[in-house]
Amino acid sequence: MTQTNPTHFKRILTRAVLLPLVLMALLSMFFLWQISNLLSAAQAVEQTDEVISKANEAQKLLLDMETGMRGYLIAGKQEFLEPYHSASQQINPALDELGRLVSDNPSQTSRLNDVRSQHRTWMSYARDVIALRAVDGEFATRVTSGEGKRMMDAMRAEFTAFIETEETLRNQRTRAIQMATRMAVGGSLVAAMLLGIILTIFIRRQLIGVSSTYRQALFTEQEQRQWLNITLTSIGDGVIVTDAQGRINLVNGVAESVTGWKMADAVGRPLLDVFRIINEDTRAEVESPVTKVLRAGQVVGLANHTVLIAKDGREVPIDDSGGPIKDNDGNIIGVVLVFRDITERKYFEVEREQLLANAQAAQREAEEANRLKDEFLATASHELRTPLTAVVGWSRMLRGGKLDEETSARALEAIERNANLQTKLIEDLLDISRII
Repeated sequence: MTQTNPTHFKRILTRAVLLPLVLMALLSMFFLWQISNLLSAAQAVEQTDEVISKANEAQKLLLDMETGMRGYLIAGKQEFLEPYHSASQQINPALDELGRLVSDNPSQTSRLNDVRSQHRTWMSYARDVIALRAVDGEFATRVTSGEGKRMMDAMRAEFTAFIETEETLRNQRTRAIQMATRMAVGGSLVAAMLLGIILTIFIRRQLIGVSSTYRQALFTEQEQRQWLNITLTSIGDGVIVTDAQGRINLVNGVAESVTGWKMADAVGRPLLDVFRIINEDTRAEVESPVTKVLRAGQVVGLANHTVLIAKDGREVPIDDSGGPIKDNDGNIIGVVLVFRDITERKYFEVEREQLLANAQAAQREAEEANRLKDEFLATASHELRTPLTAVVGWSRMLRGGKLDEETSARALEAIERNANLQTKLIEDLLDISRII
């Protein structure tokens, strides 16, 4: 057997160590670049969520101001103005905060400036109406003209368009994150495969002529598997690798945490034992990603509303994709699944929908209160004028001095009766005000 020069072999080992370090450094820089892009996109989505939340809060303040003013106009009591005063102090800081958040978006900034202008006009109108109500002035004419309602409807329309624009922007940014994530995962897998191929070719060439003992020590299945495990473990998403029959070969740490299965227990099991997925709405089992990949021969993704049933029975909403692993001849020899827990994202989506539903319900309640107020004022006006007509008519006839004694007595009786009726109506109105 040919003897190997120790110095030459040491140089081979040195180069074999340095090249992986250089390649790993390049791969790490690639990972950092991908992570930086994902973090930037995630921050953009988080900012959009904050804008939507602040816009809903500002819209609620407008509703509180309108509700407080209407309550005061109906009841005439200062305590009904507390929501109006409180919201009046908070609305401008809320709009300033919104302006800061969308300062990089000219169209949203312009729409927000329109809201500020409309709000100032509405505030002037509200102060005038409240001042008239305080001195029992002719506030009803301005209220029934619909001037305030038109201004408030215009502000609501601006806020609705503002929020819809932000939601569209958030959807775009979310899709960008998903695309960037898929690219990151795909790039990581490709980079890992390229790294393995380059290292294999380099080390194989360097070790030509070295004894079979050295070659077997450097190239063992255990070391190759270790390289693959290190690369896949570094990925921030859950990763499961199966063979072409759908039996699990590898589960990384994130996948262990989400599924509840340790790698030692999962290896060798059918994928469906560990990765059981159902449709969130229908509760029907979803087709195995391995089956879909083997059938399509390309990267596939799960449908929306997919839930993973963990080992302990937990239900975890996930977003994932699967891709084939092919040999040099293009034959599929396995499948890799990459997935993530989207529980937090689902929570924010539900919370946003609930806030929107609450805002719509509050708007409907305000509109119904406005309609009932208009009906009440019309009825009260009619009922109050009826007895006053009789009192005024008989009073004028008495002042004329042309009535005989019997007619004068009947006139005084009519005046007294209608005055009592007027008093009863006013007492009823005061009772209604106290009930409100």
